[in-house]
Amino acid sequence: MIKFLLCLLFPAVLSAQTILTLEESVELAKKSSPSMKKAELQLKQSWFAQESARLQFWTTVDLKATTPNLTKDITQVYNTSTQRYNFVEENVISYNSVLTLNQPIIWTDANLSLIGKFSQYNQSGTIGNNSNETNYLTDLRLRLTQPLFTYNRRAFGLERAELELEMSKKQYLTTQQDVLYRVREAWFNWYRANQTVLIAESELEQTRQSWELANRKFESGIIAEVDKLKLEVDYATSQNNVLQQKTNALRAENQVKLLLGIPLDEKVILPGGFETKFVLIQKEKILPVALKNRPELANAARQVRMQEMSVEQTDAQREIRADLNLEFGLNKNNTKFAELWSDPSQAQQVSIELTIPIWDWGQNSAATESQIAALNSQKIDQEEASRLLTNEINQLTESYLQAQGRLTILEKTVELAQKSYDISYQKFRSGSLSSEELAQTQRRLTDAKINFLSARMDYQLSIAALSKACLYDWENDREAGDTLPNFED
Repeated sequence: MIKFLLCLLFPAVLSAQTILTLEESVELAKKSSPSMKKAELQLKQSWFAQESARLQFWTTVDLKATTPNLTKDITQVYNTSTQRYNFVEENVISYNSVLTLNQPIIWTDANLSLIGKFSQYNQSGTIGNNSNETNYLTDLRLRLTQPLFTYNRRAFGLERAELELEMSKKQYLTTQQDVLYRVREAWFNWYRANQTVLIAESELEQTRQSWELANRKFESGIIAEVDKLKLEVDYATSQNNVLQQKTNALRAENQVKLLLGIPLDEKVILPGGFETKFVLIQKEKILPVALKNRPELANAARQVRMQEMSVEQTDAQREIRADLNLEFGLNKNNTKFAELWSDPSQAQQVSIELTIPIWDWGQNSAATESQIAALNSQKIDQEEASRLLTNEINQLTESYLQAQGRLTILEKTVELAQKSYDISYQKFRSGSLSSEELAQTQRRLTDAKINFLSARMDYQLSIAALSKACLYDWENDREAGDTLPNFED
């Protein structure tokens, strides 16, 4: 497998003929398919969005500093003793820093913050004794902000991100199974086309033998010229059919290359034989597995929940809301740095900010009704999803059972048609069978081989279609959900 992939990545070392098995095609598709790469990026986007929503409840630390802040200006100051304005020059160099520790509270959507400030002001001016002065200010505060009478916005954000992640996981698995089905379908069509070439070549050889035998009989006067001419026409038709089937095989091969990203000029060949895998699937197990694994039902429920959240969020835009703010702190201002933390003053604040919507001409009501209509539509989709999925799985199950029965029947017809042709050929040699009857027997044999080949491929594709539809590997009897990429590293 590794050697094969390296050969595909480095064409210079690719051997003249590389055998491309079904298993290798499937593994290569997982790595090189554009659809798979896009689905993985979408899953990655949802995973990190959910991770971001989850980490918003962790403590954050921020530092903001302004060092220095230079201000030089002329301002007017009213002098009460002279009852006049004095114009003074101010020169201030300040250094400010704010350290904030913020802890969101998931249960109530509150915010608890510890804020520490430190400032230094170096001032000089033309007022008073025109002296320079340095002041220090320290401030430490504990602040709680709690929204009231409203929904928990952070919890909603986290829940929405988790729902979208689960939907992306299912979409990734669905895309993967769809890609694998298309690869299997293309590979089986390629195999079918190559086997059809072999059947056409076998028919050509048999027709050639019959035509040569007819020529000898005609030259000996045993059969009429018309019988020889009929076989000659059949021989030419067989030659043309071989050329046509080779063209079809080349097209099928190129389709596989396009799906797998293999250069069209590279030479790849099919393995010498392909063994039909008989997979016994219990009919009563198929629908429950599909209902459990398919994303339509779970995603429909998730869509309903997300739409319910949208209704609540839209309605809350004009809700009565209160914000409770509690704050307690210690601060001190001093011209001496060493005395800055001795005997600090207390700072306290309690406030409730109330927002009451009065009138909006019904705009929010209309927006809410729009979201409610979308919610009802999602609920209808949820109810319909189960019926549609059940109908799809029932049809695929019947196709699988029909393909299984058809394969069993047609396997016997090839053996019977071959015996019939062998007997007919011997009769033609002995002169007891006409060329027209021999040609009919030949066509029945060819049709039996082609029908049996189609039955084999249809049977394998019916299993692949069930695996795709159920997100379940029926060949190995295991879940198809063990191939999700890991983004934690």
